[in-house]
Amino acid sequence: MTMVFSALGAVALMAQYTIPNSSTNAGGGSVLMTGGEGYSVMGSMGVPGVTSMSGGAYTVAPGVIASQRAPKPDVSLVHAYPVPFIPSRGHAQIVFTSLPAGANIYVYTIAGELVKKFVNQSGTDELQWAPVENEAGEGLASGVYIFVAEGSDKSRKTGKLMVIK
Repeated sequence: MTMVFSALGAVALMAQYTIPNSSTNAGGGSVLMTGGEGYSVMGSMGVPGVTSMSGGAYTVAPGVIASQRAPKPDVSLVHAYPVPFIPSRGHAQIVFTSLPAGANIYVYTIAGELVKKFVNQSGTDELQWAPVENEAGEGLASGVYIFVAEGSDKSRKTGKLMVIK
């Protein structure tokens, strides 16, 4: 089965996905199904709440189009955004992405003091830090911070964060 998504009926093609060995379920309800490696895609298929299809590396279920990427094999591509983090401009979270499953993220001050520790247990390659606070629940001061991503194989990647109040 091939599905084509376009912007509000526009002629421009936004995305086309081929789902081999797909099945259709008209049982109703908004059920997220998982399948295969790569992206899980959720989207409206005609009448909301009545159709879901899956197969191959993609899953489509009633709802808003969204995607989730599978965890990465190592920490070599880990990065964070937005940098700089500016709460006065509406930034509410820092996202670490391209994470392997079970990766640890350590955030330190420039002086080497631990600010926050995270473990990626989400089943995706992203971890969201919201609210952006230290271990004591206090907001971060303006400045430069260092993050260290550590994989389960003890490989490491270091990056920088900046907070501007």
